[in-house]
Amino acid sequence: MRISDSWQHKFLQRQVEQVGDRMAEITMQLSSGRKVLRPGQDPAATERILFLRTGMAEAQTQREALEGAAGELRATDAALGVVHDLLHQARDICVEGGNSALPEAGLAALAEAVEALRQRMIDVANERFAGLYVFGGTETQSPPFAETAGPGSPVAYLGNGDSREVPVAPGRTAAINVPGDRLFNMGGAADPSWPDVFEALSNLAQDLRNGDREAVSTTRLKEIDELLNHALELRGETGATAQRVEAAISSADDAVFHLREALSDVEATDLTEGITELKAHEVAYQAALSSVAAIANRPNLFDLLRL
Repeated sequence: MRISDSWQHKFLQRQVEQVGDRMAEITMQLSSGRKVLRPGQDPAATERILFLRTGMAEAQTQREALEGAAGELRATDAALGVVHDLLHQARDICVEGGNSALPEAGLAALAEAVEALRQRMIDVANERFAGLYVFGGTETQSPPFAETAGPGSPVAYLGNGDSREVPVAPGRTAAINVPGDRLFNMGGAADPSWPDVFEALSNLAQDLRNGDREAVSTTRLKEIDELLNHALELRGETGATAQRVEAAISSADDAVFHLREALSDVEATDLTEGITELKAHEVAYQAALSSVAAIANRPNLFDLLRL
């Protein structure tokens, strides 16, 4: 049975359109770098891509939170270092103030130095990072420490003893802050047998003014030593937490890297493969066009009758 020219023409024309559509799709894949251009093109791949993108977004969000936590821990460590240095200076003053050879004027000068240390300690206690007060517990929007005029400690704590935590592993979190009541022993939060840091410094300054060298070199020195060791312990805890957070950041980086690789395997176009396929389709496209043109130029019955 003879196949009509009309049928051949329609068949070849459909081939030209199909090859042209595929060439356009390959060109779009190459230009965008993505194999899957629309959900209906490959539903299974689309589902996998959405799953991987969601996982990568979650990992990146976690990493950003961990980076913020790492920054706050660095700020906390620096502030703890200042607290340690100020308490160490107070300890040196206790030793110097207990020296019987020091004149009364020298004791008065040391008392003024202690008051300066106390004011500096208040500034450190109200340290901020990224607009948040570091030592306020979860009360981070306002200064957690304020001077008072009443009896007792010369400084009041307005924060709380709560911790702020970030996830560092599945089912595990790490506290990224040191509540100020614990650090400065406000209300005996660290040890009820000690005064708070500000009260200890005020008592030291008062004993120096009163010339009570024995109290300075014994009671006050012991209090300062206790508070100094406590600050060192908290700085060690902060350093250990910082290491855990850095390890979690590294894990998040690894997760993002592997998810991105998996996403690339599913989504990204293979340039070599794409270009090769495009060239093959170009050859087929040109061949189909030539066949269409040959059929269109083939003489029909009416052309023969005119001869």
